[in-house]
Amino acid sequence: MSTKMSFAVLPNPRTLTLKRNVSMTIYLYIKVHTKTGLKYFGKTTKNVNRYHGSGKYWQRHIKQHGSEHIKTLKIWEFQSLSECTSFALKFSKDNNIVNSTRWANLREENGNDGAPVGHAGCVGSKNGHFGKQLNKGKKHSEESKKLTSEKLTGRVFTEEWRKKISESKLGKTLTEEHKAKMRGPRGPLKVKRISPKRGPSPMKGKFKHSEESLAKMRGPRKSKAPKD
Repeated sequence: MSTKMSFAVLPNPRTLTLKRNVSMTIYLYIKVHTKTGLKYFGKTTKNVNRYHGSGKYWQRHIKQHGSEHIKTLKIWEFQSLSECTSFALKFSKDNNIVNSTRWANLREENGNDGAPVGHAGCVGSKNGHFGKQLNKGKKHSEESKKLTSEKLTGRVFTEEWRKKISESKLGKTLTEEHKAKMRGPRGPLKVKRISPKRGPSPMKGKFKHSEESLAKMRGPRKSKAPKD
């Protein structure tokens, strides 16, 4: 698929002077999926030609359409984090990478960590790709289910892990709709059938436990700690 690419570029991108507080090179790049034409603007300190990008939607797009079609369109090299951030934010706004469906970015790139919490650029809900579930309705194969089961078999959850899960749920209020979904559809109640009264057990009076046997049966019960 041949797609003509067009995007605004800041004038004269250059390698910036090394500052004392930065010890590594930062790269900003534009990747394109040549099969679909979708683009992604990102940042890395790794080998920029091998690195494909870590955006959530971008990664799902690659998984669905293949990583062999990824091509690097543009690379900028920086030695200053502040200059990199300034460039990245301006490029994000100039090219409207969040709102445009031609870009896979769900929020503005800041050249540092994607975007700080509460940043004005975190408006991914306006992106036409935001929230799409590419695997919705997909059913796991029996082989996939078996592999997952084998991985979880014998797994031991530490007290620290349990504590974190418990703390993460504190203060959360579930809606009635959510509670209903968790309960799920219930089938008809199973009523235990009571047979008509029968006579005394045929074994009554024919077998008697010895004192030793009775002591053994009572033993474990007495050793149990009382409940709070």
